[in-house]
Amino acid sequence: MNGWWKFGAGLVIAASLAGGCMFVRHQGDVAGRAAVQALWDADKIARTSAQLAAITARDAENDRVVAAVHAAYSELIKGKDNEMAKERLAAAATERLRLGAAWCDSGRPAEAGEATGAGSSNSTDSAGRVLSESLDRSVKSLILETEEVAATGRACQAVLRANGLMP
Repeated sequence: MNGWWKFGAGLVIAASLAGGCMFVRHQGDVAGRAAVQALWDADKIARTSAQLAAITARDAENDRVVAAVHAAYSELIKGKDNEMAKERLAAAATERLRLGAAWCDSGRPAEAGEATGAGSSNSTDSAGRVLSESLDRSVKSLILETEEVAATGRACQAVLRANGLMP
């Protein structure tokens, strides 16, 4: 029985060494996982910070663009309103609209002994030449609507020129 105790002691030592190696390896895996997780977390924080900075910069740029658009829009509306105020004053100051003699005489033949006037004579106030009030209002309203569209176009062109977007 002399040799068996050496064998038993060697077996215990080998088992202890194997257990120790397994313990050290396990501790290394845990430490490695912790180091990788720490790197991952640091990268995640850095990316999140960069994304938040980019969003903040985009928001600031969007606010600047919105302010510029509002300024251009108010300038456009102001120019159109100024022009339309002049047009409305001019329309209110005009007399009722008249039709030329060519419009009045075009539907009926000339009777014997009736002299036809010159085609551009609008000075006489004959019944067929002055428009009724409702028709006069409708025609003037149409003229103002047309002028408003034209004024909007001119105001847009002025804003585009002022901002260097049009030669």
